Amino acid sequence: ATMSSVTICVGNLADLPDPGCREFSWGDTPVPHRGFVVRRGADLVAYRNLCPHARRPLNWHPDRFLDQDEQVILCTGHGAEFEVATGKCLTGPCQGQSLTALPVRVMEGVIYVDAA
Repeated sequence: ATMSSVTICVGNLADLPDPGCREFSWGDTPVPHRGFVVRRGADLVAYRNLCPHARRPLNWHPDRFLDQDEQVILCTGHGAEFEVATGKCLTGPCQGQSLTALPVRVMEGVIYVDAA
């Protein structure tokens, strides 16, 4: 069976802090898929909210994905750090692996993510 892709409206770009993150989910069986967008300046990226190491969400607090200096994406489970632009693991138990990127775009000031 092929999965159809879903387009998620994440919200207005103007409502997203710079730098900042916003999480979202889609589907509901048996567990919703989770994702998040990260904004840094004019750059916007989206990833699945799933650590390649422990296969669990990265964050404990809503919309909190960056480290204290807001330089890297941080997995709160085991401290893995991921490069914002690429999702590549820089340090931690899943070095050499990457977060799964999702296509993201802004249309008329609104953020949309294509999730499969």
